[in-house]
Amino acid sequence: MTGTPPPRQETWHGPPPGGVWRARVFFPVAFIWCFIYLGFLAVVVGIFPKRSRKWRTQLIRGWGKSMLFMFGVKLEVHGQQYHDVPGAKILLANHVSLIDLFIYSGQWSDPGSVMYKKEFSKIPVFGFLMPRLGFIAVDRNSREKAQASMAAAAARINDDGVSIWMAPEGTRSRGKGLGNFKLGAFHIALQTKAPIVPSVMRGLEEINPGGGMTLLSGTVRIDYLPPIDTSSWELSEMRERSRAVRNHFLRYLLPAPGTMDYDPALEEDAAKTAKD
Repeated sequence: MTGTPPPRQETWHGPPPGGVWRARVFFPVAFIWCFIYLGFLAVVVGIFPKRSRKWRTQLIRGWGKSMLFMFGVKLEVHGQQYHDVPGAKILLANHVSLIDLFIYSGQWSDPGSVMYKKEFSKIPVFGFLMPRLGFIAVDRNSREKAQASMAAAAARINDDGVSIWMAPEGTRSRGKGLGNFKLGAFHIALQTKAPIVPSVMRGLEEINPGGGMTLLSGTVRIDYLPPIDTSSWELSEMRERSRAVRNHFLRYLLPAPGTMDYDPALEEDAAKTAKD
């Protein structure tokens, strides 16, 4: 059913970020905990590859939430009902910093997968664990291999009913504003007709300035927006569709840096593709 997307939100400012002391105190503990937890998950998945699927979601969520707790990062979630819509979907999120990984994990869908850059495969434990969890690596230096990864993601959606987390910008924005959207997610939507659920995150720029190693305690707001129906999309519309969905994000990010290209004329396009 087609409906009108929610009105553009007023500028949101979370509570003032806290000091850096907590991150500095807990960083060594969090670093060690991160790999102990992931090591345990790797053992569970390695020994019980089939049975572990029952526990996988809770373990992934537990890892993400525990990491956020150690760093003093709280989540304020709106539109949870859109995240929880039954069936496979493509969850698109703006990518600001490395903290995003913990947020995705704490909000994990079941069954779910994530597309990640191939460079993560070189990190100990991560490299072993991620493909065994069904996550899909993307080689950004090879168009042919990247397309193969997109085809694998489409197959996971069509064959296994898996929801896929993706960052359509393709890389971190590091607080410089919303980057242009790559077309990979939209081609997956075209192949699968799976709905797209935008996940707009705000507040990361304040607690992780520049996307670097400085981390302050604070609050991140997540707005899950109504699913976007892709069932009638055509190949010739991909760039137009990606612009409309990106504009959907910009409505919520205004007036943050990098939102000057927000186009009110695309509001109607967004309205045509949003579902209640």
